[in-house]
Amino acid sequence: MITEKQKDYILDLYKEIDIEPEEDLDNLTKQQASDLIEELKQIKEEIS
Repeated sequence: MITEKQKDYILDLYKEIDIEPEEDLDNLTKQQASDLIEELKQIKEEIS
């Protein structure tokens, strides 16, 4: 289960790249959350 801080960060990244979350963030493991954060950061860099 991820922390509220991780969840908020992921949601902020989704907002910045204007994409809706596809998965239920509450059910992510910490590793899945870390992977998702990295993926979202890459997308953000690519569209910037």
